[in-house]
Amino acid sequence: MSEAYESRGVHRAVVTALLSVALVTAAGTFGAMAVGDTADVSPNGTNSAVENGGQGYGSDSVMSDDRSGGDSDGRPRDLWVLLPQPVGGNGANASDSQETTGDENGTGVGGADTDRDGLTNGTEDDLGTDPTAPDTDGDNVTDGREIELGTDPTAADTDGDGLADGREIELGTDPTAADTDDDGLDDRYELEVGTDPTAADTDGDGLLDGWERQQETPGGVTLPGADPLAKDIYVQVDHARETERPDEAFYGAVADEFAEMPVENPDRSTGIELHIRDGGRVNESVSFTGETKNFWTLKDRYYRSELGSRAGVYHQVLVADFEADQVGYGEVGGEFSVVAANLDNETRQQVVVHELLHNVVGRVDASGVCPNDPKHYCRGGYLGPRIVTGEDRYLAEPVARQLAREGFSD
Repeated sequence: MSEAYESRGVHRAVVTALLSVALVTAAGTFGAMAVGDTADVSPNGTNSAVENGGQGYGSDSVMSDDRSGGDSDGRPRDLWVLLPQPVGGNGANASDSQETTGDENGTGVGGADTDRDGLTNGTEDDLGTDPTAPDTDGDNVTDGREIELGTDPTAADTDGDGLADGREIELGTDPTAADTDDDGLDDRYELEVGTDPTAADTDGDGLLDGWERQQETPGGVTLPGADPLAKDIYVQVDHARETERPDEAFYGAVADEFAEMPVENPDRSTGIELHIRDGGRVNESVSFTGETKNFWTLKDRYYRSELGSRAGVYHQVLVADFEADQVGYGEVGGEFSVVAANLDNETRQQVVVHELLHNVVGRVDASGVCPNDPKHYCRGGYLGPRIVTGEDRYLAEPVARQLAREGFSD
């Protein structure tokens, strides 16, 4: 924005009528000089649905000066008159030597932008940047753009994460935050190990990348075998008093079923790694009535009490007596399920896999979903509305693609 400066030879004069014409004429020949202070700049710049069904059948999951005029005698009042400037010793008008706001480094007027980086030379002097170089720190981001972004134009790597600011802009990471996605791993480290520095959970299994690399949560829950580039599920199985404890073969068979699922991972492997542990016996009898209200009562009673610090990280399968003709009841998009105790190992295995899939898949978003029943997949596989012992057990490809695309349901 230009500022106008009055010439130094301007005087205020009170004149008589005899001189008024000459003075007014003289006044018309001079004007004020304007000095601009800027240059053009070109900067770079389930819900609560649960599952029920009979043994051998499926489960249904819980889802502005006026200076003119004269006196009355006709004489003019005070006039503002511009008179010629005094002549300097060298014969030039003094106005020719009027001061300009120059700088000391030869870059011209202080309001100019010599390197055309979007910052005036005066601003660059204040910032400590080089007014003759558009990118002082050589990070491929012009100084003006760095001020816009909040990065340091004198430091190539503002956040100190090992990545130059320009590189971070290319990647989509935050050049002012060492850990863009706040997953416990610095951006450069994530690039080195192959995880996504813009996604806290690269593989979408509900476990932050930092937890999986360290194989432990900030709360001290260990995650043995966790991989931030392949999906993991951690499960604790608890059984009520007077029910039979599942054996190691049972746990192994369930883990094998998940390992064989055609779910693609960021590291190009397939399958889901199931980490299953025996939580032990609940020191009281547990009975499931088959009602939704009872299901939530059981979760409130046993999930946190039995898992402790693992709650929120692990899923829980509670083996209990069933009073109704169901074999399993699972939370759709959650972490809790109950399974009937009076099942043979093969049926129990199918039911546990089915309920855990309800936990991680949530609502089915794939062609083949059951009409009016978004928690089940009607074209076969583990998430079908019926569990039939002896049938081939598999995860349908459309559901597997949903898991690969969307990750586990929250």
